[in-house]
Amino acid sequence: MRKFYLFLFVFTAFITVAKSQSPDLFNYQAYIQDGEGNAIPNTEISLLIEIITEQVNGEIIYSESHSIETDINSMISLHVGAGENPSGQFSMIDWNGYKTFIKTSIDLEGGTNYELIGINQMVSVPYALNAKKANTLQTPTILIGNGQDESVLTIKNNNYSRFASYSASNNSDQNAPFVGYKSRGTLSSPTNIQAEDRITGIYGYAYGNGNYFGNAAVELIAGEQSGSNGLSSYIKFGTTNIGSNQRQERMRIAENGNIGIGTENPQYKLDVSGEINATDIFIEGTSIQSMIQSNTDLGNKIEITGNGQDIDLITLKNENYSRVASYSISDNAEQNAPFVGYKARGSINTPANIQAEDRITGIYGYAYGNGNYCGNAAVELIAGEQSGSNGMSSYIKFGTTNIGSIQRQERMRIAENGNIGIGTENPQYKLDVSGGINATDILIEGTSIQSMIQSNTDLGNKIEITGNGQDIDLITLKNENYSRVASYSISDNAEQNAPFVGYKARGSINTPANIQAEDRITGIYGYAYGNGNYFGNAAVELIAGEQSGSNGMSSYIKFGTTNIGSIQRQERMRIAENGNVGIGTSTPKSKLQVTDGDIYIENASKGVIMTSPNGNCWRMTVNDTGNPVFTSINCPQ
Repeated sequence: MRKFYLFLFVFTAFITVAKSQSPDLFNYQAYIQDGEGNAIPNTEISLLIEIITEQVNGEIIYSESHSIETDINSMISLHVGAGENPSGQFSMIDWNGYKTFIKTSIDLEGGTNYELIGINQMVSVPYALNAKKANTLQTPTILIGNGQDESVLTIKNNNYSRFASYSASNNSDQNAPFVGYKSRGTLSSPTNIQAEDRITGIYGYAYGNGNYFGNAAVELIAGEQSGSNGLSSYIKFGTTNIGSNQRQERMRIAENGNIGIGTENPQYKLDVSGEINATDIFIEGTSIQSMIQSNTDLGNKIEITGNGQDIDLITLKNENYSRVASYSISDNAEQNAPFVGYKARGSINTPANIQAEDRITGIYGYAYGNGNYCGNAAVELIAGEQSGSNGMSSYIKFGTTNIGSIQRQERMRIAENGNIGIGTENPQYKLDVSGGINATDILIEGTSIQSMIQSNTDLGNKIEITGNGQDIDLITLKNENYSRVASYSISDNAEQNAPFVGYKARGSINTPANIQAEDRITGIYGYAYGNGNYFGNAAVELIAGEQSGSNGMSSYIKFGTTNIGSIQRQERMRIAENGNVGIGTSTPKSKLQVTDGDIYIENASKGVIMTSPNGNCWRMTVNDTGNPVFTSINCPQ
């Protein structure tokens, strides 16, 4: 009989523990040699894994096969419990009820002529045994759920409760400190998500009257036709009003990239149910006054991109809840932030400077559909131009997946200079929109747009966002019903109670270097499941702007979604470095710029409010014949 050598036999149980305190599956790693003791790198082999009870020649209660290729070092690594041709139920094995042995056979030709390598007794999985002993907790504390808990991971500390993530990767979402995967069914048998399923999000809980109450939130949600027919997604933003403890939706970035403020069904690039107050409005660099006089065409431009492959360094699995809770009473800077992403190039031990367009960190949502998790909505913090040794600029990119799509597209960005772009990756104004804006009214520095047109008021120029990446997930939360990360705080100073903070550098973690323009500082990225995989879709990205690093720290935010029928995220809006917001343009030249789209005012009694040179306010509307009507009103306070 031929002899085979198998060394470095390693089992590593996943952190996830089911109710029976047994692992869902475990890692198997081995070093393979042939009968002469020679390594066999890059060779396709076959393994037969069998689980035996009580004794080496006992009953075979489970078996599976694996076809796998050795790496350049003649090593293999696989998951027992996830093989092919399974016989028996791996999840029903009572690991603590009786002795278990693992029998390994091999075919070096990659076929099914298996020859026995050996039989080894298995020991109990440490995580399952230790999970029973967590009876006494002290501060600071980390709590891990058991399948029934609302929070799978809870962090409690009196001063700081932030979660720090260090990374030297810049490929897709790999350095995102938080990624949410969502499916229906169960973890072991996931099924497709459905429309309106919450993929992931950021939820704030404030303490008052003896309890914590939910208030502000950013939710990444599966859109229509999500699952087998597509992986669309949208992002919903909510706050609680003064005197209320009920959260209400305030803004959403829809599947097609339209942004709605005060409406859940935006029909335009920016659809506002209420008044807009700005110093002025430019359409592709032209004052709205001259556009009205000359009937200037607007255009239609918005795009976002993003997709990744996950490598989850930490995975939390729980049937009901998988959120990470952070308790803190600190109010100093980012000390109580439950999540912080550190980014460098190079390696962890020898970090190097980041470069422009490096993704610093982000929040990514993964929705389950068609047998896999696919990325959808996301918020990404990205290094801007000249980031690293020359600067530390950054921008934020927001992305979603459209109806019928599995690819996340950028919908909005906040650029290095503060410009915000919707539908554009290069906002030239404070709000630069490549598409239509729908609002009940628009004010420029408190003045109705009517009087501004009459008095030729000057506008300004300020907004931008960008991002894309490949994900390596340092922490993964998995739970059948919930996967949120909860942050508790009583701080109100700067970003101290922010549940997520992303640090970004070039170089490596230990030797960070200046970021450069277009480096992604951090963000929120969603992955939705469909057609057997997770695909990136919606995202919000924080990106370094021009002259970032030693010469400056400009940044912008980019918002992205994937359109219906698309798997590529497109930028929809950005907030540029100078504060301009662009919709349909990545270079907004004014506080709000809409490119290739309309601004729609549905209510005929509402219009554009402008302040005349004498300080009086006028509302401009239209009558049934389309002629402008000017009405004197009290100026907004």
